[in-house]
Amino acid sequence: DNENAPLAKFTAPPVSRAQKFIFTLNVKDDQGATDKKNLEFIIKEKNDSFEGDILPVETANNSQTFLGVKYIQGLTKAVNKTPGNINNTNRPSSIPYNLLEMEKNLDSGETAASFIVYLPEKAPAKSSWYQENNAKGWQNLNAAANPLSEGAYFSNAKDQVFINIQDNGNYDLNPNEKIVKTVSGLGITASAPQESSGGGGGGGCFLESLF
Repeated sequence: DNENAPLAKFTAPPVSRAQKFIFTLNVKDDQGATDKKNLEFIIKEKNDSFEGDILPVETANNSQTFLGVKYIQGLTKAVNKTPGNINNTNRPSSIPYNLLEMEKNLDSGETAASFIVYLPEKAPAKSSWYQENNAKGWQNLNAAANPLSEGAYFSNAKDQVFINIQDNGNYDLNPNEKIVKTVSGLGITASAPQESSGGGGGGGCFLESLF
């Protein structure tokens, strides 16, 4: 509480894109009591195109197309991942940006992790946020019973995705307690060809849910 105490200063090292650093702050008062706390922060390149605490993740090598991942306390991983071919059950027709592998360490009072992803452009119609699960196949997180607590939903403009993963729930890919993992991305399902009717007129109807 001494306002005249010297301030700690730190010169950031050179970084590529964005990098997370963790400092351990050790304090001691006049009575000899001590305490310490880990402080996390992000250092970003000066020419980073994302504002605020948003980490740019390139969608493929040298593609110059980026997804943005909101930095949250406890986030330990946010990297691009190429889809595999282990279990193609319910796999979407197209995965335009590859996948995001994200992982978060939960605090003692947390039971779920929430991730926010910023898309390079508005998500097209008939697209959803799919998770690659080698055991269960491809999971449509938008089709979850209650995506506000477990699953995913788009912003009204469909340029952001909000992902909620319960610890050891239906979509958590890390079996360990207090560590939540998702490997997921935007998937587009191709339209099935429609049969033409002799009367001309009729046409199919497509209902899209907007969150």
